[in-house]
Amino acid sequence: MICRRPPCTPRASRPGCDASCSSAPRPSPRAVNAVPSSTSRRVDESTPEGRPNIAYSRVKPATERALLKARSGKTELVVLRPPFIWGRGMTTINEMVEVAEGGRFAWIDDGRHIVDFVHVENLAGAAILALTRGRHQGIYYVTDGTPMPIRDFLTPLLATRGVDLSKSRSVPLAMAAPMAAMMDRTARLLRRKTAPPLTNWLVGFAGRDRSYDITAARKELGYSPDVTLEKGLSEMSFS
Repeated sequence: MICRRPPCTPRASRPGCDASCSSAPRPSPRAVNAVPSSTSRRVDESTPEGRPNIAYSRVKPATERALLKARSGKTELVVLRPPFIWGRGMTTINEMVEVAEGGRFAWIDDGRHIVDFVHVENLAGAAILALTRGRHQGIYYVTDGTPMPIRDFLTPLLATRGVDLSKSRSVPLAMAAPMAAMMDRTARLLRRKTAPPLTNWLVGFAGRDRSYDITAARKELGYSPDVTLEKGLSEMSFS
């Protein structure tokens, strides 16, 4: 949670929060947003939540709902929903890099599924706009505005770490989903320190078509993503 004055915690967002925080945009990552109950591939703020396949995806919406229901007093809450956050110094691709370097990386359905993402600097800009222009209890999806097949995104992204995905094999989603569930469960039971090559998170991220409508953020916040994929990748290549 980001505040203009000393930060508030969810527990403090009832009585004591009034004096310390006047506006709090809360990033609520949706990189692996619950599979919507509708069949729409284009998600906006009105799209119903589905059934999250990992704990991370369950905690974020639950926290968001709790904050929106809490008595806010003078505190204004604005929710930002970024999908996959990327940029220089990111660690979220470390496991993918490790899997790929070990020759175990596999696309799901040839990497054709659509993904959406947001550069960390674009997200930071949205947070600043939310402090001054955000509507109280307003919810806004924030992306780079360039959804694309995951192969077209991950290939150059992992290339910044010296990884070549051009010869990676592919598995169909119908096979990947149960395999990931089994591998995740086995890794937890055996308390393995490294992630398996297929996980529930990866299936949710790479095995579903998902893009996010940022019309509300553009119109109400004046949001306009400045960092393009090409610029962000260039910065990562030389970092």
